[in-house]
Amino acid sequence: SRFEKAFFQDHQCGPGEAVGTSKPKGGRCHRSIASVLDDPELLDRYSVAQDLVAMSQLFGERLFVLHQEHLRSFPHSAYNALAEHLGIGDFPLGVQFHRYNSRLGPRTGLCANAT
Repeated sequence: SRFEKAFFQDHQCGPGEAVGTSKPKGGRCHRSIASVLDDPELLDRYSVAQDLVAMSQLFGERLFVLHQEHLRSFPHSAYNALAEHLGIGDFPLGVQFHRYNSRLGPRTGLCANAT
């Protein structure tokens, strides 16, 4: 996600960095993405709410918004919903939708459940 990428690139503590120290692009250093949930300034900075409203006003019913987790957990259903929105038929049963990751391995600690 956009937020996860921003956290990894700009807000995750690097080796030897203390939690709370300033980062070059602004904000503070965080050990885990879970700790960012207590940083309202950072959450506001990456909020997409205003962008979604603007896109909805611009594109109207042509806009199709899909939650990333739905795409991950139920790819066939997600792609069929998109196909329906476009006015085309469903994907054949048994078709596989592969996931690709441009950067392998853990990045943010999100899966480590820091809570």
